[in-house]
Amino acid sequence: MRLKNRDLLRAMVIVQEDVDKARKTGRPIPSSKIPQRALADMSGVTGGFINHLTSGRRKSCEPKTAERISGALQIPLDVLFDPDETHSRSKKVSPKK
Repeated sequence: MRLKNRDLLRAMVIVQEDVDKARKTGRPIPSSKIPQRALADMSGVTGGFINHLTSGRRKSCEPKTAERISGALQIPLDVLFDPDETHSRSKKVSPKK
């Protein structure tokens, strides 16, 4: 499935920009944001995978992974992800002769 709302994902997950801003201003990172490692653990993927989604280096994932990520964040699947042809294609069936 294709990630359609990277900004929403970034708003819910602690990214490097948040850490840098907290260091610079001395203000804490909002407690409503979840660490990437925690989301990764809840979703059954690596922290690097979540980082790639939040940074834009990766734009899609398997449907099961998308379901686990949106479930861990407690938001509807279709808010974050759109079907992607490479992952949602069903097996081609040969026509009957």
